[in-house]
Amino acid sequence: FATVIANLLENALSAASQLASDGYVRFTIQQVKGQLAVSVVNPYRGTCDISPVTGLPVSHGGPGHGYGLRSVQSFVSSIHGDFDYDTAGGLFTVRLLIDLEA
Repeated sequence: FATVIANLLENALSAASQLASDGYVRFTIQQVKGQLAVSVVNPYRGTCDISPVTGLPVSHGGPGHGYGLRSVQSFVSSIHGDFDYDTAGGLFTVRLLIDLEA
């Protein structure tokens, strides 16, 4: 779980740092009715291309990049949680919902 959070924050900080003074990362984690809700939001520059194969954003970071969200999605799926992302309004948002009672 710590690796998932670190990956999400690393991605968000990398994107936000490209925006100079307008960049930020909003990270929230809270318990809601026996579930852990995690949200990471950051603005991004440019377009967000979505892979027709994975349904996830395509990394333009070169070789060795582009596996982070796949690993997050895989981890959350393996523990029967929910993974969602959105790219609306120039904001990249990732949301996780994990059942603490499972």
